[in-house]
Amino acid sequence: MNPGDSDIGQALIPFPVPIPPASGFYYMNVAGGPGYDMEDPVYLDTTSVAGVTGTNDIRITPNDGFKAGSRVSLTDLDENMPMIPFHSVYGPAGGPLAASAVPPINIAQLAFYNSNGNVIWVPGTGSTPIYDTGDVVYFDLPPLFSVSPNDIRLF
Repeated sequence: MNPGDSDIGQALIPFPVPIPPASGFYYMNVAGGPGYDMEDPVYLDTTSVAGVTGTNDIRITPNDGFKAGSRVSLTDLDENMPMIPFHSVYGPAGGPLAASAVPPINIAQLAFYNSNGNVIWVPGTGSTPIYDTGDVVYFDLPPLFSVSPNDIRLF
């Protein structure tokens, strides 16, 4: 996302199904900056070795000629490469995150923009947004819950 994109500021709704605890979002620091940059490829780590790309990890953004959404294979150039997690090492008050905090505080999420505003009524809980045709999915980075620069528009 760039600051001038037309969807900047649109409200985002996180998907209700969380990513399994053994999985997580990571980026490969190819730009060399102190944090995530737009040039850094993003992965969903599905393997048991956190912090290193492995077979069956999913590319959220394209990398090394492979499309977004493709899986890493044993012979791919980006297999077994170091990655940095999209979660915080800081607690809610800005101090260090307690070692007992499992899982760590996530600072990224999959979310969608409910472009047609449709909802379903759930007795006892109220209305729930519906993800359907025309809605756009984002990899939502801080600030969360709205489209902002550095978010990744997935589809």
